[in-house]
Amino acid sequence: MFSQHEEQTLKRLVAENTPLPRPVVDHNKSHHPSTGDFLAREFAKCTRIETIDPEQDYQVINILRSAGVLQKGEKLMQFFARTGIGRAQILTMSKDDLRKAVALADQRNAEDGGFQPPKAFTEAQLRPAPRTAPSAILI
Repeated sequence: MFSQHEEQTLKRLVAENTPLPRPVVDHNKSHHPSTGDFLAREFAKCTRIETIDPEQDYQVINILRSAGVLQKGEKLMQFFARTGIGRAQILTMSKDDLRKAVALADQRNAEDGGFQPPKAFTEAQLRPAPRTAPSAILI
């Protein structure tokens, strides 16, 4: 037979190489949690997003003004459209880097024929009311 040491070694090897028993799955049972509970759990994991009115984002506006790159009367969204520089970039760039990026964007725009913001940005456009055909009166 085996010595006590050999028997312990064999038991250890068998235990290490034997797969663990799997739980028995009852396929007749079905679990369908309500959609509302599922959504409530998922929404609880989410955090609220911070929304900012671009024209009241004074942190970015102050950075642009202090760097001297915001043109007179230009709104923040117009600046974004003119330069292609976004809010996150503005917050991370130094003033010198910001000036260089705006100069590069202005140069690119000049080569493309200049940047002209659409009228919708610069002045309110009133549209005339749609014309409708007079309704026929049946007697």
